[in-house]
Amino acid sequence: MFTAEVITTKPHIVSGTIDAAYIKSLRDDSLNISALDLSSSTIVAYEGTAGTLPFGKQAFYPANQFPAYAFYDYTKGKNTLTRIKLPNNINTIGVFAFKSCKNLVEVTMPDSVLFINESAFADCVNLLHIHFSTSLRLIDKYAFCNCREIDNLILPQSLITIENSAFQGCEKLRTVTLGKSILSIGESAFLFCTSLKSIECKAQKPPTIMQSTFDLTAIETVYVPAKSINEYKKHHLWGKYMIKAIQ
Repeated sequence: MFTAEVITTKPHIVSGTIDAAYIKSLRDDSLNISALDLSSSTIVAYEGTAGTLPFGKQAFYPANQFPAYAFYDYTKGKNTLTRIKLPNNINTIGVFAFKSCKNLVEVTMPDSVLFINESAFADCVNLLHIHFSTSLRLIDKYAFCNCREIDNLILPQSLITIENSAFQGCEKLRTVTLGKSILSIGESAFLFCTSLKSIECKAQKPPTIMQSTFDLTAIETVYVPAKSINEYKKHHLWGKYMIKAIQ
């Protein structure tokens, strides 16, 4: 027996314990939900066929994870959804959780989130405001692919890895700030970010990048810690950009 309560105000506020079956009902049965506040709810484990995965698959959904396919039913995203605050206890945002939620503008993550999994926000073509977790460690492949309205990214200091094609096709993205913990950025991570002109990287050691990481961007300058300028300049890939000290 779950204690979730939907308070009929704007935004829709859900409090108490919820699971993957409850989230599926928000996706499929609550047709007019626009702004959704789940920050006072707690996700508990669920096992069965009534969860968020396509085709009623039998599955186990762990506690403290925002489930895979939460607001994407394999054919389309929940297009009424414009804003969401995620539950405060979660550590993971599952694969395809918000894929193709074409009117999603803003997402707020709790600071407990460590992992954003594959294609979690892919094709959210109007997503603009992303309030990242301050504990985030991984942005998985295609996580924000084709999020065309993002214009500025300030990624948290905790972030270690950006996987392949994570921000591919974010065509309005102009600037990216990478924190001091970043170690690696995968293939085509920023491919087709055609407006991207500058990067600020606070890592003392140049992160590992691939030949295609920044393909088809407009990058002119990379700003790095002053004492690391020479190391970045000597790097076989970072060195092809103009390297300057962070002001």
